[in-house]
Amino acid sequence: MLIFAPKNMKLKMTKILVILSLLLVWLPTTKIEAKEKPILGVTTVYENRATIVDLAVYLKSDEKIAGGSFDVIYDSTQLTVNDSSVVVGEALSGFILNSTNGGTAGKVSAAFANDTGLTINGNVLTFKGRISKKDSTIDLQFENVQFYGEDGKKIAVTIVDGAIKPFDGKESTNQDKADNAKPWTITMSTAYNRASLNEHTVSVKDRYNRPVEIVIVNVSNTEFKVKPKGTYARGTYTLEITDQLLSVTGEKLEEPVRYIFTVE
Repeated sequence: MLIFAPKNMKLKMTKILVILSLLLVWLPTTKIEAKEKPILGVTTVYENRATIVDLAVYLKSDEKIAGGSFDVIYDSTQLTVNDSSVVVGEALSGFILNSTNGGTAGKVSAAFANDTGLTINGNVLTFKGRISKKDSTIDLQFENVQFYGEDGKKIAVTIVDGAIKPFDGKESTNQDKADNAKPWTITMSTAYNRASLNEHTVSVKDRYNRPVEIVIVNVSNTEFKVKPKGTYARGTYTLEITDQLLSVTGEKLEEPVRYIFTVE
């Protein structure tokens, strides 16, 4: 069993501890039944080169949303976003009005509406950004966030700002060869926010840093499982958990995690 402990060894109960188990562990815990607020997030990317990165704004909501708008603010001296790269995501395919703006330096915006309201789960916006300097830390922060329900009332959302920055977390390597359908179990020391668990906060990439299709399964309020959608090909992979995975009290993971494994 591999344990990734936070930098501060004086653990508090509210801090999240990540455990990657080599065997499936099913804890006898009760699933959270409370309804969670919608989550609006922009991806965090760990990158230390001057290169082009793919970014996305995602929304997870069990409530019907009839309209919304937001701005993502960044430092235009460190990141360049072309308007042509800003694309409306599939999650907004049912909305009758949507507009995007990436042409304003330092800001990417979106606005959308629907007469009846729809539940949204997925990317609402994708765009590419060019990093101008290696080892940069570029904050991606939300401003002017507004969402409305079918009744016209404002909907409160949990906002998860992102960043582009070098990886500064815990990295470990599995010493044994994994089979091509290996499921990994991640156990937290405290309950996590299920709305924050998605392909942006938890991912698997191959040796060329290409994303691999995975299935993320909720096991309990402190545990989830990650497995391939199908099987892995032979090669080396990295399971990554960003600091945007939230606890139920809204805290970010203290350290991101990378776990490297090889499939025979």
